Amino acid sequence: MVIENPSFSSRSYKKTHSMSCFSDQELGCRSLIETHRASPLDRIAAGVTDSLLILSPLSLLMIAPLKRNMTQAILFEIPSSLTQALLFSLLILLSIIFIYYIFFIYIWGATPGMKLFNLRVVDLWTLKPPKFFSACTRAFVQIFECFLFGLPWIALFSNPERRTLHDLISDTLVLSQRPNNISSPNRNESSLVRGLYLAIISITGILFFSLVGDTLGFMVMNDRSFIFSDAKKNTLLCEDISEIAKDKNLKNQSERLLLAMEIFAAGQLEQKCLLKEAEALFIEDPKINSQTAALGYLAKAFALSEEPDSSNEYLKKVCETDENSESCQMAEIIEHWSNEEWTEVEKIFSQIKWPLSRYTLVWKVRLHMKRAQFEEALVAMSSLSGVGELAHFLIPERVRALWRSSQIESAQWVAQSAYEMLNQETKTQLAGWMCYDELTHTCGHKKLSPSCQQLEQIVRSEDSSGFENEPYNLEDPYAILALSKINESCDQMASPQYYLGLKKNVHSKIYNHYYEALAEGSQGNLQNAKRKLLKILKDENTTEIFKADILLRLMQMSSTPFEVQKFLAEWRQQKTIYQLSTAPAVVQVLQNRNLIDNSIDLIQELIKYNKKDLFLSRDLVVSYYLKGWKSKAWVYLIKISSHLDYLQAGEVYDRTPAQTQKTNQKNNFHKIVKSLQKEFGDL
Repeated sequence: MVIENPSFSSRSYKKTHSMSCFSDQELGCRSLIETHRASPLDRIAAGVTDSLLILSPLSLLMIAPLKRNMTQAILFEIPSSLTQALLFSLLILLSIIFIYYIFFIYIWGATPGMKLFNLRVVDLWTLKPPKFFSACTRAFVQIFECFLFGLPWIALFSNPERRTLHDLISDTLVLSQRPNNISSPNRNESSLVRGLYLAIISITGILFFSLVGDTLGFMVMNDRSFIFSDAKKNTLLCEDISEIAKDKNLKNQSERLLLAMEIFAAGQLEQKCLLKEAEALFIEDPKINSQTAALGYLAKAFALSEEPDSSNEYLKKVCETDENSESCQMAEIIEHWSNEEWTEVEKIFSQIKWPLSRYTLVWKVRLHMKRAQFEEALVAMSSLSGVGELAHFLIPERVRALWRSSQIESAQWVAQSAYEMLNQETKTQLAGWMCYDELTHTCGHKKLSPSCQQLEQIVRSEDSSGFENEPYNLEDPYAILALSKINESCDQMASPQYYLGLKKNVHSKIYNHYYEALAEGSQGNLQNAKRKLLKILKDENTTEIFKADILLRLMQMSSTPFEVQKFLAEWRQQKTIYQLSTAPAVVQVLQNRNLIDNSIDLIQELIKYNKKDLFLSRDLVVSYYLKGWKSKAWVYLIKISSHLDYLQAGEVYDRTPAQTQKTNQKNNFHKIVKSLQKEFGDL
């Protein structure tokens, strides 16, 4: 009998072997194995090569389609969806590993990594390439070893033949193409490694099963599988409540009503649906307890808000039914809310016992956002984590709160990740708000603003040559305002044709007149432009953010300091939340008109509401410098030093329509930073 010498060339593997190696020539096989035993380091290096250079890139490519699902689950805070995406990713990953090892071991007798280090996998008894079943078994056990973090590979330093678990189970052996005389582990090495191996396996097993138990518990307690990423509108239909309730396994009508109340508080439920749920509460159980009845009356008060007399009657019934209930405190909050008595509202909120109902938390978030208390709003939002049905409310509010609290990078990341998941209405609102704020805060070109690019994609096709050729209908005021600025440069307005193109496709008289005024201003007809803007300002249907923006435009078109101060006084009467959106541009007007004292006074007033506002601090640096208070400017510059790159990316110049050339850049933030560093040293 002739035993084939395993030279491991392609030709030798194609030969037919009809005899078993371990028969009458067993000593020859043993000698061959002793001289060609694979080096443990070569095997480890081959495994690392396969994993890092081939399997990892291939796996990332294959699971790329699931990236959207994972991001969506994180943003919408839905643990079950995240778990599902992770499980699918794991399944794909394991399938790739399984097919990879079977294919190369069965067809080639070695993986690419093994070929690189001159290694071959052979059947233990014949020294031929493994059969298909052996290759499958070997691949399956290798996957199992992955779950054990590759710890069974320690056997390379303890097994007499340098064989791992997958070698032992599949009856395979890894040999080198060249004689290398790798010896078996000595006794001390083998004993030490085996002891370490058993200890690690035991600890790993305990931790693994503990983690699995915790994960399953988390999934059961926090399952929130219902989301509305495919919804066409923010407002839900009545049947949607039933679908969500079924998904959440709500057991009674009071729980359904609480669900309806939280969705209504987020502005995502029609009043008639809330009224229907409230009436069902009393029909289902006429003898409900006082606390539940108070909740029902409060829901009716909300649902009938367009009928003041009926709504007020139900608000009175809430506290008459149960004056110690959370519903009664919410009724008092709504009463003060309607009168804008914010101090009283905050006082009552502080008196409500925790844990708050989710609908109360939604109102608390809305209060903090309205009051420009952005860090407090983020804390309140964290208490609503995992509530998927509120995603279209929470995500935009979280972006705004992050942006306003100077967590710029986080705000932009959340916004960009959420755009493809939100419905069209929410997406437009978020992109409009972000774009408008970025343009008014940085005066940067639209290429510096992904949100502005997103807004353009929403309102026109990518291959459209201009807005005038693409019909659309926008109703969101921030989006309308952002579009008016998106083609303006830092020193002049857009062309009249651009504004008139916008006018053709916006079906609102106020917005049409606004664009007409801007077209007049861009042509140099400032008096006509201001007259039209003042008319819009007096219209009772003009929204508050539009009023703030119009007053900003009027200041930019004003030619005298007196006129600027007149419009400034009116602008300062607007609500703080709208002032913050337009404040940087207003400050620029004041600085360009040498009204430095006015700019300092304005910034110091606004910074009380939002002490961490990067842009206010930036503008205060500039104002202090222009005033000659360089030491104060340096102090504030140090506070925002970690964000200098972002703040200097979009220099702010005056947008006064009368100008066709850049203004005197005495308020250029970049130059001021250099001047201060030259005087006080590097940051």
